[in-house]
Amino acid sequence: MQEPVTSTSDARDILVLRAFYFSVFAALGVLLPYFNLFLARRGFSAAEIGLLAAIIPVCKTIIPPFWARAADRRANRKGLALVAAAGALAAGAMLALPSGFAAMAAVLLVFAAFWTAHHPLVEVTVLESLDRSGSDYGRVRLWGSIGFIVLVVATGIAIDLRSTDAVVPILTAILLSNLLLTFVTPRGDAPPQDGGDGLRGLLADPAYRRIVIAGLLMQLSHGTYYGFFTIYLDGVGFSKSVVGLLWGTGVAAEILVMFASGWMIDRLGVRAVLGASLALAAARWALTASTLSLPLLFLAQTLHAFSFGAFHVASILHVYRIVPERLRTMGQVVYGSLSFGIGIGVGQVVNGFFYESAGAPMLFALSAAAALIGLAVWVRFPRS
Repeated sequence: MQEPVTSTSDARDILVLRAFYFSVFAALGVLLPYFNLFLARRGFSAAEIGLLAAIIPVCKTIIPPFWARAADRRANRKGLALVAAAGALAAGAMLALPSGFAAMAAVLLVFAAFWTAHHPLVEVTVLESLDRSGSDYGRVRLWGSIGFIVLVVATGIAIDLRSTDAVVPILTAILLSNLLLTFVTPRGDAPPQDGGDGLRGLLADPAYRRIVIAGLLMQLSHGTYYGFFTIYLDGVGFSKSVVGLLWGTGVAAEILVMFASGWMIDRLGVRAVLGASLALAAARWALTASTLSLPLLFLAQTLHAFSFGAFHVASILHVYRIVPERLRTMGQVVYGSLSFGIGIGVGQVVNGFFYESAGAPMLFALSAAAALIGLAVWVRFPRS
């Protein structure tokens, strides 16, 4: 089905936004599967890797709301997004330099302070642009998944051909493209002034608290996957190319679901899509915990379509719909900060400390339990 487009400028904006998402999530395609492996090959322990990996999600929890408040007050999301992209590029290029824990933590902290703010500042502008043109968010956002899968596979091949030293140069090139594309993204509407009680008002709303808690538990369930899936499979003998294909399979399934997400949400409703996604996430982690059979691991990876793809699109649209217009920037940023920031951050730290003693299968079983608790919250928590 062709996306409705109302003007030539809308068509140009959609092409730019597709390229923007491709580039932004291409960076994740390098960081999530391979940065912890890069740290492991540099001699960091599992506990140190867990702490270093937690820096980005912890910064995502704390820092973006300050950028959002500044964007609301200055009515200039795009200007601040450019500053964030430039800062991320400068700090990201330095990640290859440190050899000790403290130095690496310092560089990661500076990188995260800019990088975690960049995408949220543009996200609300994307939603407003798509609202005006009548376009489908999922069909634009899926280009981020395409960028992710391309870089997961390409970086895995590059590491096999060279070494994990390829990780930072590839990341730096992508961060440069992020900066260049930010220059040509739509400016969006000037965001309304917050009024000072935005965060308190958001968290007082039971519907908003419900999606934040469910999102936090969903992201918490991904902690073992994001933090140690690559290291786990590398340790049991899978090649980096096979690991890249496993990651890529998950994202390929995610792309198919994002393409159909508008149809799915219209017919099933947000509540059903989010609940089904939490249930299928629990099934995914239970299967990953129980086998090293390559066909079954590929089967488990297809459920990424729901544990991330369907859940992400439905939750972003749900937050956009339930939050008042004057709080849209803050609503999206706080949702991302609390769900992705705390959820993934806690998951990374816990997995770092317990990976060597408990092992990946036990941690994936706990991931399944976290998704089931999220399902219980979504079903039972007050909705209005």
